[in-house]
Amino acid sequence: FYNCLALESVTIGAGITEIADHAFENTGLTSLHIPGTVTTIGNSTFATCQNLKNVTIDEGVKSIKPNAFLQCSSLTKIVIPNSVKQVGNHGFENAYAVKEVIIGNGLTDLPPYFLDAISRTISRMSFCEGTLPPVLPWKSTVFLPFTESLTSSTI
Repeated sequence: FYNCLALESVTIGAGITEIADHAFENTGLTSLHIPGTVTTIGNSTFATCQNLKNVTIDEGVKSIKPNAFLQCSSLTKIVIPNSVKQVGNHGFENAYAVKEVIIGNGLTDLPPYFLDAISRTISRMSFCEGTLPPVLPWKSTVFLPFTESLTSSTI
């Protein structure tokens, strides 16, 4: 479906365990539900989906590969469920509309440039119990060059 701008919705069936690299890159998707039967979201799978506003990732997803949601400029909230153990570099880079980020306790090592270039728009950041805060593994300029708009943080 790469570059299929007319594609606005997709249903990912319960039997799907992996979403391939670039599968929905640069499509017209507006919202998305990823069921827990999917264990891996591939590299650049939803990159440059400019209209993607809402994404629900269910418990069961274990890996979000690099650039998976790169430049999803309408995405407003990122919730990484507890089951996710890995998010690749640049996972949500340039998702400029993001206001809230919630990181589950399965993710104990945040990648470089995870939220690069969007930190100025984030107003709420939460880390579930057991999750490393961003200042431990990286320089703040790599993960979040904190942010004029941050009003709430829960660790």
